[in-house]
Amino acid sequence: MCALSRRAFMEALEDRTLFTTYYISPTGSDASSGTSTGAPWKTFANVNAHSFAAGDQILLQAGATFTGKMAFASDDKGTSAAPIKIAVYDGKRASINAGTSSAIYAQNSAGISIANLTCYTSTPSSNQTDGISFYNNLTNNSKLSTIHIDNCEVYGFQYGIAIGGGAGTSGFNDVRITNCALHDNHKSGLFTYAAARNVNTNIYVGHVRAYNNMGLAYDSSIGVTGHGITLGSVSGATIERCIAHDNGAIGDGGAGIWTYDSTNVLIQYCESYKNHTAFAHDGDGIDLDRNVSNSTIQYCYTHDNDGAGYILSQHDNNFDHKNNVVRYNISQNDGRKNGYGAIHIWGRVRYAEIFNNTVYMNQAPSGTHAAVRIHNLSIESQCVDNVHVRNNIFVTAGNTALVSVTASQLAGAIDLKFQGNTYYSQTRSQKFIWGDSTYTSIKQFRASAGQEMIKANGVGFYGDPLLVSAGGGGTIGNADNLASLNAYRLQSTSPCINKGLDLERIWLINPGTHDFWNTALPQGGAYDVGACEV
Repeated sequence: MCALSRRAFMEALEDRTLFTTYYISPTGSDASSGTSTGAPWKTFANVNAHSFAAGDQILLQAGATFTGKMAFASDDKGTSAAPIKIAVYDGKRASINAGTSSAIYAQNSAGISIANLTCYTSTPSSNQTDGISFYNNLTNNSKLSTIHIDNCEVYGFQYGIAIGGGAGTSGFNDVRITNCALHDNHKSGLFTYAAARNVNTNIYVGHVRAYNNMGLAYDSSIGVTGHGITLGSVSGATIERCIAHDNGAIGDGGAGIWTYDSTNVLIQYCESYKNHTAFAHDGDGIDLDRNVSNSTIQYCYTHDNDGAGYILSQHDNNFDHKNNVVRYNISQNDGRKNGYGAIHIWGRVRYAEIFNNTVYMNQAPSGTHAAVRIHNLSIESQCVDNVHVRNNIFVTAGNTALVSVTASQLAGAIDLKFQGNTYYSQTRSQKFIWGDSTYTSIKQFRASAGQEMIKANGVGFYGDPLLVSAGGGGTIGNADNLASLNAYRLQSTSPCINKGLDLERIWLINPGTHDFWNTALPQGGAYDVGACEV
């Protein structure tokens, strides 16, 4: 018995697959073995010709700059437990100057981790590729698993990082992008995509900074550009503790952080600000765009965006934008151009719960703006369905409307409700634009629009919410420090304290566990209005 057990154990050990570490240095030689620091390879030529196995490592000498493209194909196969690792040795960072190519390109390959690289091009005006690119065009609807990218800087490309599928439902699973700086790319800092909806699974984006991705002058063949972080065609994703700013100044239709053709996306604890558009569309902070379902934006701070702070948008003529939540967020002076609201809804948005947000919006440089705007211009037959706006604080200044809903939306809207909100205009009388009518008091808003009512009882109120410093939020610049945003806390004498509707008791809506500042809900036996629970 002992002999048999010992032989079986030894045979198991003999089945092991050992990984190999390869080194690359500008002082090396491509004629070397590459397997020691004393005999490193010099260029990426051997990398591109070699087939790598699970656990293999490709280490670039830190402090050095390499040129060209590192390429991987279907015969390069790592696993989630033993990925192929691309990293550095003898220091913290190495650089790849890709020239007119990608820095790292993998087709039909995954099980790869990348860390501690700066990927750039010295010819950004002529580079038509993506900095780090993973592409799956297999025709068997497969999900290739594990792409981990950490502590990388990528700039000068079309997309900084692009990950997606080009056939059927082929795509990727287990994608993690963390601690990266993605800036000065043409189209977007980060982009996921697929040939069908809801394809890429288990996506995590954390502590990413995406900025100065300016976009391209609009052309129908190019589409919308100028984004920070874009998740297209994902199912199950989290974006958290990210910063997106100053994107989109040349393009049209961009946003700091957004998702489309996706489901089960959570966006939280992010700051998105000063995103722009050179034309008539978007420049938004955070966007749940076409065909997004079962997704949530919470605990985020947007400010000074050309477009909306938070937008729910459905252009496609279907019923697939549904079951989304926007809660416990703050917006300051968004909607700077093109008539956007701080919270903006366009098209057939269905079953959306928008609650306990705090909005401050002063007079925009031009145009007619509102703290909340709902419309369907150009798609007038597509109207909101079961959109509920509750327990929010809306503060405006100048001639900015508190609420603006177009007549074409109202013509087909189903169960559009404003209930339990606090409204306050600092410098003008109240303005509620409801179709072809403008109401100048919450009393008229109730009587003529039927809003701020629960059955026969009036709810919500008009009055100063007594925020600590409305309009004084400024830029935080570090998403780990969002709790320092004290300007939108309620003063201890605020009339919003304990005046919120109990959404769970009345409508079975889960309010979450805490407010913007991580204070447990509720305090004092009742909920407050806005993003702050005193």
